[in-house]
Amino acid sequence: MEGSSSDGLVFVRLENGVKDLARARLRDGAVEPLGATPDREEDWPYWSDAAGLLLLQVRTPDAGPRYDLVLRTPSSGAERPLAADPLRDEQWPMWSPDGTQVVFAFLGSLRATIVAAA
Repeated sequence: MEGSSSDGLVFVRLENGVKDLARARLRDGAVEPLGATPDREEDWPYWSDAAGLLLLQVRTPDAGPRYDLVLRTPSSGAERPLAADPLRDEQWPMWSPDGTQVVFAFLGSLRATIVAAA
């Protein structure tokens, strides 16, 4: 995935009971998968032109209902956790208006986190 948010739409696709991310290119409607992750669910993708990153919510079945937030570099597929706190259920992510920081809600930890993504 290269370019800006106006080049395509990232969405969650459900196939055979597995949620994965895909991108639809606006210029021709072609759909391309953004990686297959049968070992986890991927939800709530948000792109930031300013950071050049995709923010998403992930859940692995062995973690129960708890979600983690990760940042993905689309060109390489490299990921890093937004905040490392295994006790926390992180949800409802959103980019700041300038696209360089992330705000989110969480349960399970008293420690607040301010994250600069770029």
